[in-house]
Amino acid sequence: MLMRMPAICALFLLLFSGMNTSAEEPAPSEKKDAAAPEKKEEPATPAADKKEAPAAAVEKKPAGPPPAYPLKSEWFSQVADLMPDDKQGGDVDEAQQVEQHALMDVLTALQASSDQHLKNSVDNEAKFRPLMMEAEKFRGHVVQVRGTLEVSERFPLPENSLGISEVYRGQLSNITGQIYSFICIERPSPELMKHPVRVTGVFLKRYAFKNRLAGTKLTWTPLVIARNVKEFSEADVPTRWSSMTSLLVGLLCLLLVARILMSFRTMRQRQARDNPFTRKRLAAEKKSDLPRPN
Repeated sequence: MLMRMPAICALFLLLFSGMNTSAEEPAPSEKKDAAAPEKKEEPATPAADKKEAPAAAVEKKPAGPPPAYPLKSEWFSQVADLMPDDKQGGDVDEAQQVEQHALMDVLTALQASSDQHLKNSVDNEAKFRPLMMEAEKFRGHVVQVRGTLEVSERFPLPENSLGISEVYRGQLSNITGQIYSFICIERPSPELMKHPVRVTGVFLKRYAFKNRLAGTKLTWTPLVIARNVKEFSEADVPTRWSSMTSLLVGLLCLLLVARILMSFRTMRQRQARDNPFTRKRLAAEKKSDLPRPN
């Protein structure tokens, strides 16, 4: 009996140690619960990014319909629109304040207008000579001018409600020697310098600037306020020019055919006169026409 006691004690100790080990190990359900929060936190960041991405891509569009042209403004009638031979300029400070208010009204309308809307509103009668001779009649009308971009420079603006701190001022010239001045919101590309361009905007007034000649001589031009300066291409030419060209070509062809027919007729008459048989026949006809002697 005494010999069996150590073996029984050893077996009892072994069983007791196994029970303590199983009590210290966590249950499988507890392991899963402990790992669950980590799985939920990992996809939280990409889900938030997916929701924010579409909101950043939304573009703001001007509210309400585009403005109607010709543009109306209470300040247009007070713009100091001088002619080159005017001697009295009036109060310069007051004139600049009025022009500043008128310019703000035009810039407000341009910001609410698309390029296509401006193109559809162009007044085809607003050409260089009418703009210079009857500026008050065309003030606020949309005009479109084409020519070579000669110069463009930054022009700062005073603080205003539109938040526009600067615009760009310049001149362009066409093949007839006419010069237009412009003020645009967007900066013209440097690559457009000395290249054909197109400016579509609102006519404001007659404008004078110092040209490249020596002295204080001024050059008077129409001033157009625009959104931007675009590169000019053949696609911008209206289709009516092609029909007019076809008509002119047709008239030239008719004149050429008439000239050829007249030349051919003259040549046949000359050949007939040079023919000896024809000359004899003509002489005989003349003799037969003479009165016979009694």
